[in-house]
Amino acid sequence: MDGLVRRLVEKAIGDSRAEREQAVNELAALGGQRALDGLVAAVCAGDARNVDTWRIRNAVIAFGEDARPVLRQALQSRPPEERGAVLIMLAEVSGGDAALALAALSSDPNVTVRRRALGPLSCVEGPRGADALAAYANDTDDGIRGEVAEMLCKRGDPRGVDLALAAICNMNVRQFNDWHSAVKGLRASFGFAGIGQDAAEKVLAAFEAADKEIRSRLDDLVGISGHPRAQEVLLDALRDAESEIEAAGIANALTQSGSAPSNPEDAVWYWMGLGRWEEAATWGTAAVAPMTTALRRWAHSKARVRFKDELPDALARIGGAQVIGHLREAMLSEPWVAEQCLRAIANILENSASQVSVEDLDAIAAMRARTVDGLREVPANTGDCDWETIPYRLDCGPIAELARDELHRRGLPVPRRRWLLWKV
Repeated sequence: MDGLVRRLVEKAIGDSRAEREQAVNELAALGGQRALDGLVAAVCAGDARNVDTWRIRNAVIAFGEDARPVLRQALQSRPPEERGAVLIMLAEVSGGDAALALAALSSDPNVTVRRRALGPLSCVEGPRGADALAAYANDTDDGIRGEVAEMLCKRGDPRGVDLALAAICNMNVRQFNDWHSAVKGLRASFGFAGIGQDAAEKVLAAFEAADKEIRSRLDDLVGISGHPRAQEVLLDALRDAESEIEAAGIANALTQSGSAPSNPEDAVWYWMGLGRWEEAATWGTAAVAPMTTALRRWAHSKARVRFKDELPDALARIGGAQVIGHLREAMLSEPWVAEQCLRAIANILENSASQVSVEDLDAIAAMRARTVDGLREVPANTGDCDWETIPYRLDCGPIAELARDELHRRGLPVPRRRWLLWKV
């Protein structure tokens, strides 16, 4: 480039908007190879400085087919970080044939170039466009594979289904956007008559075979897949959920499947997963076993603060001797669970002690006011989500006194108090 072109290039990416517009117009007015060399150089330099180069790009595109040789030469000679901008301009001035030819860039060592090549390739319709995108299916970059999977699925190409599932089920793909693009692609694939049913079958099989972390990526897809076994598979997973967060994801997927479960036990798990404990309690004694199971299983979940106040109250609303029996059994699992069970038992004894059996009253009245040391997790004072462990004691005195009062009211003997032990 001669001195005039260099000066105009600097002005085209300078700070003054008016000077930039004037410099682009003067470069374009030079015409021929000289103008195109300057404009391409301005685009590349502007991108490197994060300058808006849309006006310069339009000036290059305005040359039409005359810009092809210059852009092809720039694609070979420019450094990797600048080839992406050249690639897009070449695709825009050359149409579909040039965009397909750019599929060869799938072997380019620079990930930015490969990623930017997907833009023009996505605009190429028909089998040639799908084949060009498939050239990137084995890319080493997780994000590129996820984007290609999404594009192929949205075309109704069966190769996209397998590629998307591979991206979602790969534990090494940790970035949300890298595997969520594949999720969006599979969502779209269900709408294609040619691959929708096959995609639903593969998603369901992958969900059943996956571990819990991967299942959390797939549960929504199972819910919307329309597969006849979707509700059955999701309910099995919900009953095995190890945390409130996991249960919430599966319950939301069940909601998307279009119908809530009608079986009493399944319905209780469903409402518990949604965090709607009052609805779960309306199923009466059928809700007791699932609720106490959730209380024990979700005890170590960091999200448990959401239900620590609601679950004991829901159990207390059910009331009755059967609830007390389950709560007494659950109390022996760990101190934090025992704390919630004590609250539920206290609520029952305060509101419906007459329904409690003598056996349960004797066992509760015998509890000592002081218990053994246990451990409980609480939010740490670190400003983030860290947790720390502290020792604490539970006081069984209040519920023991309530049970003793009820035994006195019935004219029955009051048992001696004994230690309540936990395995910790």
